[in-house]
This record gives sequence, structure tokens and C-alpha cells, in this order.
Amino acid sequence: MKNLINERITELETYVTNLREIIVTINKEILENKLVPGEQQKAQIAHYAKQGEKALKDIEILNDQLEKITDNHE
Repeated sequence: MKNLINERITELETYVTNLREIIVTINKEILENKLVPGEQQKAQIAHYAKQGEKALKDIEILNDQLEKITDNHE
């Protein structure tokens, strides 16, 4: 069980990192090209940010579960 939780945490951490990279890339493109972000780009960034927040909450929940499992086996 602990291994499955750790694997899922790693997957979610990778997902969050990828979302951050996407957001940075979009923002960099906007700045380098001196663009005004359109509604679609703003919505995209907001969507990615929201997905990242959800993943971080899931990581927190999984860490709590992992801690409980570890505490119960000590």
C-alpha cells in the first residue's frame, strides 16, 4: 500500500512540475512577443493553475494517509 501511495505522489509531483513548465512557457511567449494575453490564454493558465492546486491537495491527502499507515505499523 505504501508503495502505491508513493508512486501516486511521484506521479502527481511530476504532473505539477509539468503544469508549472507549461504556464511558464505560455507566460514567456507572451512576454517575449510583447503580446496581450487573450481570454483563451488567460483561461488556459487559470485551468492549469487550478489543476495544479488540485494535484497539490491530493499530494497532501496522500502524504497524510502515508503518515497514518506508517504510524500504525510502528
